[in-house]
Amino acid sequence: MDVTILRELAAKHHASCFVTTEKDMVRLTKTQRERLEQTGPVLAAGLTVRLLEPEAVLAALETRLEQRGA
Repeated sequence: MDVTILRELAAKHHASCFVTTEKDMVRLTKTQRERLEQTGPVLAAGLTVRLLEPEAVLAALETRLEQRGA
């Protein structure tokens, strides 16, 4: 999304900061980040994934890799 639009939306909704994922934070250019920070700080939320059934996920991944010939 365009930084100008984000800044306009922040002003419209009285936002005091921006929150993004760590993955998307590193994708912001220096200029984009500086422009966003004119409105408020840009914060990165760290995300952790915990699998409920890790063995099933690993088995499915191994099957998928075998099908691809990896």
